[in-house]
Amino acid sequence: MTSTALEVDETVVNATTECTKNLRCLVSSRSELCQVKHCVQGKVHFIECERIEYCSYQMSFGTGFVCNCPVRKYIYNSYGF
Repeated sequence: MTSTALEVDETVVNATTECTKNLRCLVSSRSELCQVKHCVQGKVHFIECERIEYCSYQMSFGTGFVCNCPVRKYIYNSYGF
């Protein structure tokens, strides 16, 4: 799949201060993003990532992971992926 730039509100981008990946998810293909497996009220995003790569916003939760990245959460809540 080709990558396309996504439009994300500037306040959300500015709130993403801990990103060590240079906001790569804004231009990544959908297949490169961690997959949101379950979302609770648009606030808690349980994810599954195929890439084993450090992300400062990925938090261990039980046997899975939660994403705390403002940009990734916005993408899921706005675009559904």
